[in-house]
Amino acid sequence: MTIHLNANCQTFEILKVVAIVGEFPLHRLGMLGNRRMYRATVARMTEEQTYLNDYTKETVTARVLTIVGKGKRRGIRLLKGAETLLKWTKLYEYYDTIFGQNNFSGGEKHRDRNFKIAETLAMCRGAEFAYNPAHLPDLAEGSETLPVEFEEQPCFYTARAIKGDKDYEMKETVFTRATGAFFFNGQFTTLYNIGGDMAKLWENSETKMKDNLFIINRNNGGGFLEKSPACIMFTENEMHVVNTLRYVYNKRANKHKDYTQSSFYRHVYAIPLSSDGMRILRLFHLGDWQEILARKICPKECAWLTTDNRFAVDNGKTFYYNFLDCDVASLLYMKKQMKKGTQVDAIVCFEHQIPFIQELFSKKINIRCFSIDTVEKILGITPEKEANVEKEDEQNGDT
Repeated sequence: MTIHLNANCQTFEILKVVAIVGEFPLHRLGMLGNRRMYRATVARMTEEQTYLNDYTKETVTARVLTIVGKGKRRGIRLLKGAETLLKWTKLYEYYDTIFGQNNFSGGEKHRDRNFKIAETLAMCRGAEFAYNPAHLPDLAEGSETLPVEFEEQPCFYTARAIKGDKDYEMKETVFTRATGAFFFNGQFTTLYNIGGDMAKLWENSETKMKDNLFIINRNNGGGFLEKSPACIMFTENEMHVVNTLRYVYNKRANKHKDYTQSSFYRHVYAIPLSSDGMRILRLFHLGDWQEILARKICPKECAWLTTDNRFAVDNGKTFYYNFLDCDVASLLYMKKQMKKGTQVDAIVCFEHQIPFIQELFSKKINIRCFSIDTVEKILGITPEKEANVEKEDEQNGDT
């Protein structure tokens, strides 16, 4: 049985993703597409197979993948037999630079870190971000003008790719929990994956990472930032983001209580680690999608009262708070202001955020919700087509 390798097959996708992140969690294959099809492809790649390069007609027989670990800690890694295939896909140099000189640690913390980076890449891939380092500008080289790739769509880099292999000062001094960042239209957004629990972030380390991203962004044509940098936290529950921020704000040395006196990010977007989260992340292709959405959903008889489109008033009687931007940092600040007398009659949010809002406000707040389908329609985003199994079978390339 010969496996065909081309840019549209699952084999290529698996090679590309594992080469970029080093190790991919087996139980998360569904984040890449049809889980059953990807699982079957991985099973074949763990055995010796003959691969045919559909472009050059070269062939190689090798075992290219291995599965390590147990249970949900099982991860997919590349074997030495994948070297020729990586050269075909133009990812060998990248993989050798980032992982070639290092042995993977079997420790729980290291594997958890690897998996979180892999899940972050899968989220960005699902949101149609550019993420293949073979086709992205080298951040270390820099550019006086904004690379065309950064203008066309968000471009994702893993935390390892950002640190690189030459800037030893950055590698040694930045103890960051960030899993990556994306660059788009002269701006950068830092990405965190806190998964199923809160993260104990050290403000100084994350601020150092933010400062380094400022420099990287400027060195790659970003110039002056028009707005305050933001971060995204991928999570299985928005309350984990709340607890993470409370940890950052309430450290003994800080006692900020909110973002106003913190050097951490002013905007912290909580996005679910799911297919719905991918759809929300896809909205970032529009740039300031939160502002565009706020203008479109505000009825004629209403008016936004603040420059960040958070409060709207209807006939001077009903006050709405806009949480459709998913900014948990600002939501916590608003809750604090409510205790001081700020009037909020209802919160506008996504459907999936209702349980979180009810928990945070003890079910005492009115809610007005929008589905992701509705928001995509309002913003003119074309819904993604459902996966075609027959097409996936064809792309799998088995003969």
